[in-house]
Amino acid sequence: MRSALKRLFPALRLWARFPALTGCAAFAAGIAAGAAAAKPVQLLYHFIPWWAILFSLAAAPALRSTRVRIVVLFFAGMLVFQHEAGQERGFHSHNALPEITGKKSVLHGTVASVPVLSHGTYSWNVRTDSLCAGIYTLPMNGRQVMCSSYEKPPRAARVTCTGRFRPPQRPANPHAFDEYSYLHSRGIWGRFYADTIIASAQALSIPVRIASTLRTTVIGALGRVRNHTHRAILQAAFLGEKHELTSFTKETFRKSGIYHLLAISGLHVAILTGSVFLLLSMMPMPLQWKVLLTAGTIWLYLLFVGLIPSLF
Repeated sequence: MRSALKRLFPALRLWARFPALTGCAAFAAGIAAGAAAAKPVQLLYHFIPWWAILFSLAAAPALRSTRVRIVVLFFAGMLVFQHEAGQERGFHSHNALPEITGKKSVLHGTVASVPVLSHGTYSWNVRTDSLCAGIYTLPMNGRQVMCSSYEKPPRAARVTCTGRFRPPQRPANPHAFDEYSYLHSRGIWGRFYADTIIASAQALSIPVRIASTLRTTVIGALGRVRNHTHRAILQAAFLGEKHELTSFTKETFRKSGIYHLLAISGLHVAILTGSVFLLLSMMPMPLQWKVLLTAGTIWLYLLFVGLIPSLF
């Protein structure tokens, strides 16, 4: 059996030496096993990155054995899934949810994403504190809701929105679009269609201010590109912002088989890594420092762009 595996996967033994890879794989396998044992509860993959990092950092130094570490992370994934699945069931069975759905309601929370304009409507996420409709209040406990509005909200501001709330819809038939799984996989618990927005200014934290300043600088630099198509491609490829891409550009990339270049992935990390390491190779410093600075740059880019699954 082992010889057959070695012939089929000659690099499997090498891959097993990477604790981060084996840890994340074991953690994801635990979540998948928990989902298989608790159908039809859906996976909440947006919790994997931070939990995987936490468990990997905690387990790697303490557990020298690769097999023990894989087993521990596998069961940790199952426990995390059961915890999040319980929260999901509690939210969708709350007594106030049917009374609020589709009725005029008020949402209180904090803008948690950059508003994206598409077809005259802004889409943005809110880290919600509460959702009220008449005498009914749905406690959200910081859950994210996707908002749609004609008005652009200030970034990271406290907002009070009036409109209508709708929870994610399950597919009408086995082959229909599964909005429920799609939104929950992004950590979104519902949609809110805002008619009015009342925003109050909020002081941004130092990391958010730095990231916002860098992003504004990069967008300003890309704004000097006069060709709109070229500028939209650069923003999509390096910032993850695809809202300026025209339908013709998307279709052209799709037919050419290179649409993946518009999605931030390992290719972009390789380009960034090579560029940074080439720059550092010209400086007189130990190799270990060059490696650490290059790895730090990659993590800063991840935090700058966002925890996109393909990039993570």
